[in-house]
Amino acid sequence: MPDFKHVNVPDGDLIESKDGKLVIGDRPIVGLLRGDGIGIDITPVMQDVVKAAVTKAYGGTREIQWCPIYAGLEALQTYGGEDVLPQEVIDAVKHVKVAIKGPFTTPIGEETFVCLHCAHQQFHGETCDGCGKTDGVAPRFRSINVGMRQRMDLYACVRPIRYFKGVPCPNKSADKVNFVIFRENTEDVYAGHDFERGSDVAKAIIALIKDMTGR
Repeated sequence: MPDFKHVNVPDGDLIESKDGKLVIGDRPIVGLLRGDGIGIDITPVMQDVVKAAVTKAYGGTREIQWCPIYAGLEALQTYGGEDVLPQEVIDAVKHVKVAIKGPFTTPIGEETFVCLHCAHQQFHGETCDGCGKTDGVAPRFRSINVGMRQRMDLYACVRPIRYFKGVPCPNKSADKVNFVIFRENTEDVYAGHDFERGSDVAKAIIALIKDMTGR
């Protein structure tokens, strides 16, 4: 068992992988990253829904053991400092192997600070001008989602798409929809690389793309 500073792994069954398949006990340990903003409200509801579904499906013989892992706003509040994605988060997710993540704040625009309570962005690191709170204002950072994908090499985004009988759908033959989309998750747009508009680097990349693709 790793010696975590703030992550307390509950009693239960760690999910294992054997011969390409997951081995799941009756009390599987699942990591829980609550998220920021709306995540604080919707993640507990998700837990209630999942609990009800598991109870219905297994008649009370199985139960998820949630393992809280602190990223984003909760990382600032738990670990202190300005790191929204501490290494312990990555280590804990790798340890439990399966985790559910709520929505996290992703800064956009030119402001240098963002409030992880309300997502308000501003040019100073003092009290949030949006919600008035003082404990969640952090320097601008790259997307937590992208950071997790890159640091754990989660490059494959697998999106199964199929029709569920009884669900209204405008497609003429919706019952025949059954395919999977594979998308790269750590490079290109999702790498979070951007360049100042009009800069020499931006112009060079645009020229290269036009030359290689004709677009």
